[in-house]
Amino acid sequence: LLRILPLAALGVALAGGVPAEASATSAPAATLDAPFLWRIDGGDKPSYLFGTIHAGVGASELSPLVGDAIESSDLFVMETAPANFLTTRFPSEVPMDIELARSAHRGGTPVATLESMKFQLSLLAQLGSTEELAAMLADDSRAIEPLVDAYRGGELATIEAVTDMGDAGFRDVLLTQRNHRWVHKLDKVLARGGAFVAVGVGHCPGEQGLLELFEERGYTLERALT
Repeated sequence: LLRILPLAALGVALAGGVPAEASATSAPAATLDAPFLWRIDGGDKPSYLFGTIHAGVGASELSPLVGDAIESSDLFVMETAPANFLTTRFPSEVPMDIELARSAHRGGTPVATLESMKFQLSLLAQLGSTEELAAMLADDSRAIEPLVDAYRGGELATIEAVTDMGDAGFRDVLLTQRNHRWVHKLDKVLARGGAFVAVGVGHCPGEQGLLELFEERGYTLERALT
């Protein structure tokens, strides 16, 4: 439910997501040459911000720039993960954020999270009943394929437009409030530098998105493109 919940509200998921069923609607690309990857300067050393998507695009399809950024980092930061995420077997594809975290762990890079699973579960109480969320998911299913296509094309403006389709109250709970909490938590991490921060791509654009919020704190962000 946590994986599909934000799609019902906004067209994006807590870990940048689309339900696994969406993966069948888009043919895989060999390599995505326009990753949602930004270099963050202003700390003692560079950090990176990367926008993920939960399914429909596999980690193996990402540009080598993403893997290189992870290898050069001292800490991998993600939204949240089950305690046993390194060994959990998924029924279909492994979510992109989990696969990248596993790659970081295999390379000896520590993995940290911004939120607990308990906190994410607490969001359910703010967003309505299961029946209401299921109805929203059915209504917003039209956004799945455009979202995956926009991710494949590296189209940040389209990602922002899909994100803005949802209810303003849901958007405030799922994106805006969490973005501000995350930026506060990441202040010391970015000042130190060497971090790779992977969050759902819907958290990146917009006036209350992480790109703007980081720049307001004096950091310089430059998108990495091949």
